[in-house]
Amino acid sequence: MLSVYPSSVLDAPAVESESSVDFVEELRLRTHARKHYISREDRKPDLHPIVLDEMLRVDREMSR
Repeated sequence: MLSVYPSSVLDAPAVESESSVDFVEELRLRTHARKHYISREDRKPDLHPIVLDEMLRVDREMSR
């Protein structure tokens, strides 16, 4: 079965945050971050750390 998530999402360790989230919640947050991507200049720093991490990954992918 093919995964709908890039391998970087599945291979990367979870971002440490104040409250831990389970694997399913992390995937939900990362999917949300990709669907609702915000450019770095417009991004609010108070977003969930996992959302910010995934948006940074998108930034890196777009710069390739």
